[in-house]
Amino acid sequence: MKRFQQVIIAISIILLSFSSYGIQKLNIMTEDYPPFNYLDKDKKLKGYAVDLLAEVITKINAPQKIDKVRVLPWARGYSQAQKPGLKNMLFATTRTEERETLFKWAGPIAQTKIVVFALADSNITISNAADLKKYKFAAIRGDIGAILLGSNNVPTTNINQLNKFTLLTRMVEKKRADMFAYEQSGAIDLMKKNNIDTSKFKVVYALKKGELYYAFNLSVDKATVEAYQKGIDAVKKDKTFMKKIATEYLK
Repeated sequence: MKRFQQVIIAISIILLSFSSYGIQKLNIMTEDYPPFNYLDKDKKLKGYAVDLLAEVITKINAPQKIDKVRVLPWARGYSQAQKPGLKNMLFATTRTEERETLFKWAGPIAQTKIVVFALADSNITISNAADLKKYKFAAIRGDIGAILLGSNNVPTTNINQLNKFTLLTRMVEKKRADMFAYEQSGAIDLMKKNNIDTSKFKVVYALKKGELYYAFNLSVDKATVEAYQKGIDAVKKDKTFMKKIATEYLK
């Protein structure tokens, strides 16, 4: 009987630690950024970061529903996630030094590599960051690619910031930009999704290797962010689940 009581107490402690009490209800936003988060052909939200988040929400009993996550253009979601007082969260967001104080963070979700693509038949070679200043780029407005180009001293006049991924490849194909900046695996998936021939492009330089996180508005309280972090840590210990979503999305 004593052993049974100890088990019941232990289970109760675990459940209490992941109780929704004290976890704020959030407006959660994402973008079309495969394989981490995207809408499939049936307009259903899918992806590695989506499935991980859904499992975390269940684990911590958060007052959220994964089907209520809004898919927005990156620049819009990125702006809203920084507005004072809004209880919201944005994913999947590359955590960088430039962004560190803009959000509260929970993660990491996965590794990421931000690169620049040029046409496969171009003669462009980038041997170091200083070479970047000689070229014109296309990038998503407010995306990490645009931010990293700026931090590498590429003039703002040389960075054409747009709202849709397909415009990036079009700019390069029409020679209105020399290269475009984007997360490597995401760019390849989006090209396939939009019937863009991936063989037309090549990676010529890596801007940064980093990690993707869930980024919370600064107004979200510490207890809520910590609850999500604990949930992420707990889910990651489930090797079967992690292998399942990695096999499905990170091929």
